[in-house]
Amino acid sequence: MRSRCIHTALIFTVVAAWLFTGCTKSITSTDRYAVTKLQPGAILLFFLDPQSQEKSSRMEARIVRSMSRALEEANAYVWVLSSKEFCPDVAEPFYSPEDILLLLQDAQFKERIKSKRIQYIVLVYVKDMSRGWSTKTYTDPGGMMVYNKRDTEHYAKATVIDTEKAEIAGALVADCSASSGYGLGVAGGGGGCCIFPFAWYGGETEDVSIWTLATGVAAFFTDKDATPTSKRPEKEAIVEAVPPATDSERIKEEPEVAAVAPEAKPEVIERIKLRDRAEKNFSDRDLQRMIWDRNFFNRQFNPGGNFPNAFVDNGDGTLTDKITGLMWQKAGSPSEMTFDAAGKYVQELNLSRFGGYEDWRLPTLEELCSLLKGTPNQSGRFMDNLFDPAPYICWSADENQHYIAMRNRAAFCVNFARGEIVAGWAEKFHPHHTANITQSRYYVSAVRTAE
Repeated sequence: MRSRCIHTALIFTVVAAWLFTGCTKSITSTDRYAVTKLQPGAILLFFLDPQSQEKSSRMEARIVRSMSRALEEANAYVWVLSSKEFCPDVAEPFYSPEDILLLLQDAQFKERIKSKRIQYIVLVYVKDMSRGWSTKTYTDPGGMMVYNKRDTEHYAKATVIDTEKAEIAGALVADCSASSGYGLGVAGGGGGCCIFPFAWYGGETEDVSIWTLATGVAAFFTDKDATPTSKRPEKEAIVEAVPPATDSERIKEEPEVAAVAPEAKPEVIERIKLRDRAEKNFSDRDLQRMIWDRNFFNRQFNPGGNFPNAFVDNGDGTLTDKITGLMWQKAGSPSEMTFDAAGKYVQELNLSRFGGYEDWRLPTLEELCSLLKGTPNQSGRFMDNLFDPAPYICWSADENQHYIAMRNRAAFCVNFARGEIVAGWAEKFHPHHTANITQSRYYVSAVRTAE
């Protein structure tokens, strides 16, 4: 009876995972005119389109920052000038493509554009197409699920205007959608019943749509991939063939001198310092920014991510990463546990001086994400082969006291089986919920700062 109940619960868990639609993104571009290559040191002038839902200096700064980074990664050495910098005396410098084309007919405006070496003007607007929460029910002969679902979607568009020709050079669109939700499942059979919670989230889609649009604009201008250079394979060195020396040249050669091997220099490893203080209100936006800034692998937000590691097996159940200076448990906790129990488990490690140390702690999400690898290992985990594959989902120390996808206190975790970040219930439900529903239970991979 118990095995049947568990089996049915697993089926519902798979269905819940299927409900997660993920974040889809697309880039489309119109037939463009012959776009000349951007000259080194050239400037792109950026304006927020009046159609943008949020017209503020905050939104402008975010888009300009994304455009600058995408162009830099595409090796386009140009400057992105914001409308505030170009029009410091204008309170609301928001212009449509028609407005810009009309301004380019003005000789004074065009002369100012030319004096600042502005080759193209990019107008962007972002719209929130999200839908609110809705309650859904899924039934099956083995049980049922009731869940609340919220669909988020952001639509972003960029219009590129050639200042020399005073015409539209092209347009690009990025559409990013995702779903988040939480609910309860009831699986029964053989006279027994099992109640279990579940949740999924797609994150906030606004940042993803802006970054997707920025990389599309960079590719539009350069025909180059805006993937960070650290992710690209290095080109092999080209060695030119040297023709053999003639007899006359051999006679002129100086006597051979025994080569002296150069003195071996110690290998220098560039250290990367990761955040080691836990956050109590870590948001989805913080999560996405962390992934991109650190170039962490994430199947949803950064599938090309590649954070460097250099692990050393210490032979005492611990591993040391020479890049981050962190020491990790090799096997992790022997079983799954609640978030509160995870803190007590770490205290027990310190009391027993595991590995000879007493300063173990729960890792921050940033530290835990540094273990993610872009390809599964021999055990199917997105992590180094040196780690034990059993702890496939691990707690981090980062929390959110009022996580919107759960409407409750949550803590972030890393799912090494899927290469993703998930959120788990960090405490029991409020009294009005069913009493026998417990907190999420995951593994612990403790960490300490070794160097």
